Amino acid sequence: MNKPMPTTAEMDRLIACLPLIYGNGPVVIEDRDDGSSGKVGLLEVSYPVYSDEIQHVFKLAASEVWRDADYLNKDAPGMLGDPAFIASASIDDIRTMLTQCVRSERFSPGYRALVVKSGQLKQILERVQALRDAQAADQEDKFHQEAELSQPQCYTCVHWIKDTSACTAYPDGILTGIMSGELDHSEPLPGDHGITYMAKAH
Repeated sequence: MNKPMPTTAEMDRLIACLPLIYGNGPVVIEDRDDGSSGKVGLLEVSYPVYSDEIQHVFKLAASEVWRDADYLNKDAPGMLGDPAFIASASIDDIRTMLTQCVRSERFSPGYRALVVKSGQLKQILERVQALRDAQAADQEDKFHQEAELSQPQCYTCVHWIKDTSACTAYPDGILTGIMSGELDHSEPLPGDHGITYMAKAH
């Protein structure tokens, strides 16, 4: 799967469903008991009633950024049944599991109720939260590194020696800066053709 990472905003929209569904809010799933069940072939099927919150989270999960078109060729049910796997799942794994949750309702009414009540959806959303936090931390580290690189550096030389074999154009040799530590800066010595010095930031 070569999809790009979801944006922070896309992750946040999914994460925001956690308190809506698993907080102390309204009941989000009710069993239909008014006699208006559906029929699939010869089987009588009772469909659960999903609240607006549940419909919202699965609408987000069905969006392109979270979709895995190849989910049937992966062990999505096995993924969902393994809490340790969910806790370390990648974004692609999360896409596979969410697609399983979204599409299985069509063939197995009440499947979404199952993943909500079992806490599997909660685990998935918590994993998205962890990945989002890690992504934000990486971006912050990168920002600080770039900020440090943009600051002017102060360089110093440890000592200088003459190298009489370095250049025949200068009988007395040329000056070459020799560092006592790692060399990380080199540029022409102003005013002296062909002469360079090595300096280290401090």
